[in-house]
Parts: sequence; C-alpha cells; structure tokens
Amino acid sequence: MISQVIGRTRSIAKRVLIGGRSPEQLFAGVQVNTILDIGANVGQFAEAMRRVHPCAAIHSFEPVPNVAAKLKANFTADRNFYAHEIAISDRDGEHSFQVNEFSPSSSLLPVTNTHKQMFSFAQNTESIRVRLTTLDRWAEGRDLKPPILIKLDVQGNELSALRGAHGILRRAAYLLTEVNFFQFYEGQPSFADIYSLVQPYGFEFIDFFAGAEHPKERRSLFGDALFARTGRVSEEALAG
Repeated sequence: MISQVIGRTRSIAKRVLIGGRSPEQLFAGVQVNTILDIGANVGQFAEAMRRVHPCAAIHSFEPVPNVAAKLKANFTADRNFYAHEIAISDRDGEHSFQVNEFSPSSSLLPVTNTHKQMFSFAQNTESIRVRLTTLDRWAEGRDLKPPILIKLDVQGNELSALRGAHGILRRAAYLLTEVNFFQFYEGQPSFADIYSLVQPYGFEFIDFFAGAEHPKERRSLFGDALFARTGRVSEEALAG
C-alpha cells in the first residue's frame, strides 16, 4: 500500500502520500523517462507522477480485471501511458490471486491473521486466476528509455517480482518499493531480503518513508523504501 493510511472510525482513507510527501514532491526535479508502476491499482501513483513528468512513458501493471478497467479509463487521453493487465512475479504462467474487499490489499499471497486483526476493513477475499510474467520477459524488445524508475506495490510479492527483473535492475536508476514490518502476507520478504537482492546491482538505500503506524506500539506497520543506483553492477549480478 504505497501511500499513507489514515484511520477513520472503522474505515480508512488512502492518500497518495509517502511519509508526508507526495510522489510529485519526492521526484520533482529528478530526471525520469520511464516509469514501471507495478501494482498500479487504479493509477494513483501514475497520476501523481504524470504531474511532474509529463513526457515520461508510464507502464502500469494491474492484474485484477475490474480494477484494470478503471485504470485504463483513468488514462484514456494519455498517449504515453500503457496499462498491462498482468501480474509481475518470478515466472510466466497463471496463478491464483487473492482479491481483497479493500482492493489495495489484493495480492498473489494470502493475507495472514495479523493482517485481518490489524485491518478490519480488509477481511474478505475472493480467489481468481491471473496471468503472470516476469519484468524481464515483458521488457523483451521494448524500448525503455533511461533513466528508469521501478515502483513496486505488490503486497508481499516484492522479492518474487525483483527475482524476475535481473535485466531491468541492471538498467534502472531508482527503485521505490513497499516494505512490511509485520507479517501481513504469507511468505512476504523482509527489508533485509530486498536490500540483499538489489545491492549487487549497485543500489544504495537512500531513504525510508513511513506509512501507517501501529496504534499502540508506535512502530511503522509498513512503509516505502527508496533505493538509487550509486555503484556498479557486481559480477554476481551480471551473472544472474
């Protein structure tokens, strides 16, 4: 859920805010020519980025058919926006997808009891089948102009998405990804898992933007980690 969640009497309102800063504030003045918006929902992040990068090519990925239809409808007049009704993971094929009653909580991974206890508005799910591909497979033959920004908001499936993106990670300049600090999805990665994977590609952890906070423990429930390429791609990553 890349955005700040604000509780309101048994319901929530989502804003496209990252630790109090909007994406346009965060990336204003930063050169980006291609944006890979993975886990787009109805295009909140894409809309915010379009305001500061009017000429960038934006590719948004959303596998749930009715949500993808809303995404496409929101950008019908944008000639440099491309919607892709497919999930990004570490393989090609099909997979069950858990559509949550609160659509931003939908995921390839089942929610845990912790998620249900913490978010009363996101209890019920329906399983559907969706198409999968890797980011590298999708990118074959496409002209993706650098600098490239990868944004990941895939509800616990971040590590799988990155494992299928070795080629794109060698080319990307920035990575903005959600990280969870409570086990909200079965098999979700930790921050350390994600950092260990992207560091060999020359990425350095730059900043963290807190999302919602635990109501009692004063801890972040989740947030958004920003990485930027500051070093060279290692031989390990080149071989990957």
